[in-house]
Order: sequence, then structure tokens, then C-alpha cells
Amino acid sequence: MKNMIVLLTLLLSLSPMVQEQTITATYNGFEDDTYYFSGEDGNPYEFQDVDDSVWESFDLLDESTVDRLYKVSYTIDQELDDETGDTYESYRITKLVLIK
Repeated sequence: MKNMIVLLTLLLSLSPMVQEQTITATYNGFEDDTYYFSGEDGNPYEFQDVDDSVWESFDLLDESTVDRLYKVSYTIDQELDDETGDTYESYRITKLVLIK
């Protein structure tokens, strides 16, 4: 049992922690497989993926969702490029709440 706890602790410490972040941003639209937002601070945000649960409430391909303010929760995933073998960051929207 003691070995099992040590092994579990070791595995959990080696796995990367994914932390969700939240911003308030205006949705600018979808183009070239990317969802574009502008933060309240003026910074641009680009997301490559959207969780299925978000699609249940919002169709980000519909023009009626553009130019609206949202609370956007997201994670940054590490992806592997199959062609080069390099890793890169991929931004995924995990939750979306319409503000106005």
C-alpha cells in the first residue's frame, strides 16, 4: 500500500498541471481555424479549439456572436507538431459567458 501511494504521488507530480485562466474580451470572429478575441486591455487573443460544452450555448461561427463581450475561460495545452516534432501552445476555450 505504501508503494502504491509513493507511485501515485510520483505520477501526479510528473504530469503537467493545466490551469484555467479567465479574461473579459470581445469576440471578433472566426477565420483560418482560429477564434479571435480582443481583451479589455486591448491585447489580442487567439484560440484554436473550443470545448463541446461551449457549443451547446454558443455557435461561434454565427455572425450574431461577433462584437459581443464575453467572460472567456481557457487553458493552454502543449501540442506536438507531427511534421517537425516541436511542441507549441494551443489555446482552448473551456467556458464562455455572455456579458453584453
